[in-house]
Amino acid sequence: MNKYSDFERGSQSSKFLPPLHSPNSQTLTSEILDGYLSPLEKQFKVPKISTLTQLENEKAYQTSNYYLYSPSNQRVNSEILNSHTSRDFISLLQSIDRITNGKEINYYKILKEGQILTISLSESMVHYFKIKCFGKRSPLKVNIRRNKGKLKTYVSKSIDKPNQENADYVISLDRFEISENGVKFPYDCLYLSVEAMAESEFSIGISFGKIKNVYIPMEPVVRIKRSISKEFEELRKNEDLRNSLKKKVEKLIKQRKQEYIRLAGSKNFLKLNKNVTVSTTDRLIGCWEEKKSLALQRKYENYLKKKEQAMLTLNKKAIQTQNEIIQKEQLETKARTQKFQKDWIKLMTFIISASTLRKNWLENRSEILISLNHSIAARLIQKCFKNKFTHLNFKSITLLRARNNLLLLNQHQYFFCKKSSNQMLINIIRLSAVNNKLSFSFNVFVGKVLKIQKASKNYMGKTKNRLEEIVKLWNSAIGKFLNRGSTLQLNRYIKITSHIRNEVIKEYYSKKFNEYLRSLIPLKSLQSLRSISQSTVKLPEFKYLPSEAVLKQLIEQAASMVQT
Repeated sequence: MNKYSDFERGSQSSKFLPPLHSPNSQTLTSEILDGYLSPLEKQFKVPKISTLTQLENEKAYQTSNYYLYSPSNQRVNSEILNSHTSRDFISLLQSIDRITNGKEINYYKILKEGQILTISLSESMVHYFKIKCFGKRSPLKVNIRRNKGKLKTYVSKSIDKPNQENADYVISLDRFEISENGVKFPYDCLYLSVEAMAESEFSIGISFGKIKNVYIPMEPVVRIKRSISKEFEELRKNEDLRNSLKKKVEKLIKQRKQEYIRLAGSKNFLKLNKNVTVSTTDRLIGCWEEKKSLALQRKYENYLKKKEQAMLTLNKKAIQTQNEIIQKEQLETKARTQKFQKDWIKLMTFIISASTLRKNWLENRSEILISLNHSIAARLIQKCFKNKFTHLNFKSITLLRARNNLLLLNQHQYFFCKKSSNQMLINIIRLSAVNNKLSFSFNVFVGKVLKIQKASKNYMGKTKNRLEEIVKLWNSAIGKFLNRGSTLQLNRYIKITSHIRNEVIKEYYSKKFNEYLRSLIPLKSLQSLRSISQSTVKLPEFKYLPSEAVLKQLIEQAASMVQT
């Protein structure tokens, strides 16, 4: 606890120094204050008070009665709290206290309602407060006004020095409330500790809940009993007096009635009132109806205008957002179409360029190959001629030249001779058909052709059915791989087209068919032997359906073809 805490600004302690002009002004000694110090405060020695301390204590006494939450004194409090001289003096006192003690002191004070305390703390220092709240009304409002720095407040109901670990509430706000379920606080004290996260100066004050409505019981109303007059009592007892009074009343009523009849007979008030009422009402009814219709029409028009304006106001933003969405969708569609067209143009340009380059490459390649073949053939002829015909005699040379001439003649005249000979053969057959019967030969030829056609049709049908079975197995395998595979495999398998699939399946089927034909070669050699009976030789089964492993290899082959 600070030794100078009783002299701080805003304190309501009774241990302040009297003003300097007071005749009883004297310094505070430890003997005078023994009756007012708490056990915790008695362990610190109170030094003599200087003149500067007395002046500052006088300022604190003048401002100790101000309430922190009072609206009328808020401006005065702010001026007093923002006094740089007071803050510097408090900081100086605390610094001197830390130096004289030689160790860090935990400041501990009792905080009362309506009391304002100004505290100055260095970084990571803690100030402790104790609030007596037994029987006080909930909630407890705590108000902290920071001049500078950053604070963190810890609140506990049972621990006198709360911290981050054992506090019930940890608060970083300057204003907060602590409330209970009941109307009043059930416990004796509430403990607060304020930790400075940086060098801070602040003022703190508290207030408890107020009684808003006070019930004041009303005093019982004393009813005064009526006193019956003596005349009325005599009238009630004497019957003759009552009869005479009754006759007087009847006589007065009769006279008053005759006077009313006399006044009413002089004028016909009913007729006059009727004429006045009819004349005025007939004239006013028309004006009123007209005004009413005009007012209703004007009201309806105003209602329509307001309704239209309200609908426009409400729908303006919705229409604007809808138009923006439509415009955005149109722009996205246009951009997507343009991008699609650009991609197609790029693809077509690339395909045309690739086909042109390939065509040029093939032409150049064919020309180069033809020239190379001609060169190789010429060299081969020259080599053969040198090897075989360099040592020939004259006769052999003559025969060789004759053969070459005949070959040259055959190359030039073979087509024409063949055409003429074919025509000649046709004419001979046509002329000799009268004597030779060719119908049998022709029927045999037609039968063979039909047999070949039937066999080809059966072969093509079987091949088609087998390929369809393989395609079904392919599709089921693809479905299994898609269910068990990752997204990357899914993208690879989806890109496989039917054209690539059919090409891979046909290649696999042709490979299997060739293997089957090779397996039939040894059986045909056995069948040609006459020693072995044909009944003992059976053709093997054509196993064309692939297994799951083979199907996986075929699918991977198709996927690699798509990527390339």
